[in-house]
Amino acid sequence: EDNYYKSLYSYGDIVRIVAKEHTGLLERTQREMIENSFIYRKDDEPWKPNILSATPTLEMGIDIGDLSSVILCSVPPNGANYLQRIGRAGRKDGNAFNVTIANAQPHDLYFYSEPMTMMQGNIEAPGVFLDASAILQRQFMAFCIDQWVTEEGVKENEIPHRLSTVLDAISKKSLDSFPYTLINYIQNNTEQLLERFFDLYEGKLHECTKEELKMFASGRVEDAVHSNAPDELKESISLSYKILNRFEQLIAQRDAIARQIDLLRKKIKEHKASEARDKDWEDQLNELNVELEGLKSVRREINKKVTFEFLTNEGLLPNYAFPESGVILKSIIYRKKEKVQGDDGKGYESFTFEYERPGSSAISELAPSNSFYASGRRVRVDQIDMRISEVETWRFCDQCSYNERESSIVAPQCPRCGSQMWSDAGQKRELIRMRQVIATTSDRESRLKDDSEQRGPVFYTKQLLISFEKEQIEDAYVIDSEMVPFGFEFIRKVDFKEINFGASTLTGEEVSIAGKRMPRRGFVICKYCGKVQDRSPTDQNFKAKHTFTCECTDFNDQDNFIESLYLYREFSSEAIRLLLPITTMAISDEKLHSLIAAFQMGLKSYFKGSVDHLRVGTYDEALSDEQYRRRYLVLYDTVPGGTGYLRQLMRDELALFEVLELA
Repeated sequence: EDNYYKSLYSYGDIVRIVAKEHTGLLERTQREMIENSFIYRKDDEPWKPNILSATPTLEMGIDIGDLSSVILCSVPPNGANYLQRIGRAGRKDGNAFNVTIANAQPHDLYFYSEPMTMMQGNIEAPGVFLDASAILQRQFMAFCIDQWVTEEGVKENEIPHRLSTVLDAISKKSLDSFPYTLINYIQNNTEQLLERFFDLYEGKLHECTKEELKMFASGRVEDAVHSNAPDELKESISLSYKILNRFEQLIAQRDAIARQIDLLRKKIKEHKASEARDKDWEDQLNELNVELEGLKSVRREINKKVTFEFLTNEGLLPNYAFPESGVILKSIIYRKKEKVQGDDGKGYESFTFEYERPGSSAISELAPSNSFYASGRRVRVDQIDMRISEVETWRFCDQCSYNERESSIVAPQCPRCGSQMWSDAGQKRELIRMRQVIATTSDRESRLKDDSEQRGPVFYTKQLLISFEKEQIEDAYVIDSEMVPFGFEFIRKVDFKEINFGASTLTGEEVSIAGKRMPRRGFVICKYCGKVQDRSPTDQNFKAKHTFTCECTDFNDQDNFIESLYLYREFSSEAIRLLLPITTMAISDEKLHSLIAAFQMGLKSYFKGSVDHLRVGTYDEALSDEQYRRRYLVLYDTVPGGTGYLRQLMRDELALFEVLELA
């Protein structure tokens, strides 16, 4: 029978959907081109996008033209996010159609049943973290550049726009060039710069925060170089060292790529000169050319990086995307080109796309064999960049969170809890810090198709280890009662190590770490080139994968592979540890999770706003003279170095009890 929809679909104007991504992963020029194409699209330009699939990048005040409809794929975190996202639509004529899809998650289902709580909720002001030491270091660096440019009359060309010029100057030790000129200015004027910088905060910075920044700013390069601290911690000793070290790491990477390019060119020349040409000869030549073009593309990307963008991404200048150093994915896309100049054969061209993700999400999203989606492509991580990350050997306690780099002298028992399993060979594991991974994909295989609407998630076994030295306990309170074992303490510096033990599995070698015994399969990679292997070298159908520049002599030799490699990220921050009046045997997980959820709501009520940077976890401590393990709640700051929020709770014992009452 005749109805509205039959008439609409029979005689109405049908418009083809042209969808584009709009995310922070895109380069600025590409993102702006998409915005302008969407905003200024005319009826006679059907090739321009009329649908944007966007992340919260569209929250940031972009005037998106006559956008009329918004579909949210999940319920936003709070009312402010909700209003920002639906507020993109209807700006031209005041009319908009907004849809919010509630997924099968507790957060979404709650607001599905109570929608007015989201629509009419309070708009909470975001927190300002004045005492966040890691963020203050970046702000101080930016302040120093401002002062340097103003006082010294620095001209624009004295700070090279492209990174290649900076790297060349450091390689040649050109002390009259950037960044040496900036470092000299900071070292010669440290006290005055700090005094002026602190004045900007009008006495609101905590004295501990100021002392930490003073030590960081006044530290000399030689102090860090001669320190016995691990490489990652040396950067916290001296600002000057941190600046030079980040550039020198990239120089080492660029030099390693140059050596690999020379090696590949030599191999290609030898391959072309060989008289024995079987049916695989051309395929091998193509593979060599693909790898060569990929390396050349990576080198080009390094040289053309913008200097200030590099300083921002490396955590030297303020980065508002995430407070910790990120992990880089280099996606190399290759394709055939019809002809190469001066050659009758077909060649290849490569394009390199670089994406950065915060360490907290990259440890899963960019893990080996996982797929990453961006710019209309799906690429699979197939290599860990061994040029900037080395395999480390660590020893873990089976009962507590204590862990340390392997040394020639091994204690007979755990230095923290006394476990006798500490010296067991099974507690020694190989780890690598996630810094950079690579995905090499053909242009055809990388393009997203419509054959699958769902992304196949990969689930990993992960664990957060919490460790600290007793000397870092700055303040503590305890109830003076034998009947109620309860107390809490503020810890100035806690080390957090999150480890990815590989894809979740019910089979495989079981390893006990921090009181949890479970299969920890790890990842299989070549120890020289970092190529990810699909199988263990001991499997019958094992087929080795290597780059052509791999230094191993026998590609199938089992000794060339690491069969159980773990990934990790590490950061230090401040925390409050609360002793629970229970043992590990006396409470169910359900009750414990309810307690944690209530505690987080108490924090939100106490600080009267969002406290997403504060997390609550559990920590068990094994003591040699007790049968049961002590259990603690650990309230920690996810911003490296801390934000000062937790220090506020330790003014006296009443503040934290108020949080507990609100919870």
